Amino acid sequence: MYYSLVETARENGLNPFEYLSWIFTHAPNLGKPGYVSAIEDFLPGSAKIPQKVFIPKSKGTEPEKYAWEED
Repeated sequence: MYYSLVETARENGLNPFEYLSWIFTHAPNLGKPGYVSAIEDFLPGSAKIPQKVFIPKSKGTEPEKYAWEED
């Protein structure tokens, strides 16, 4: 089960350690004021996930053209 959570986090651009830490911190308090209110809020696509959980994307890493492309 943990492996699937880690791989799902990676596939969705989340830092697995921060994502799991956030889940394990908020899961026991589900529904309490100041915490997430529904189990769906733990899913990777949720708007409730804080920015610190996401892996920052560097700008300019995508080449303008690939090596095999011709003019």
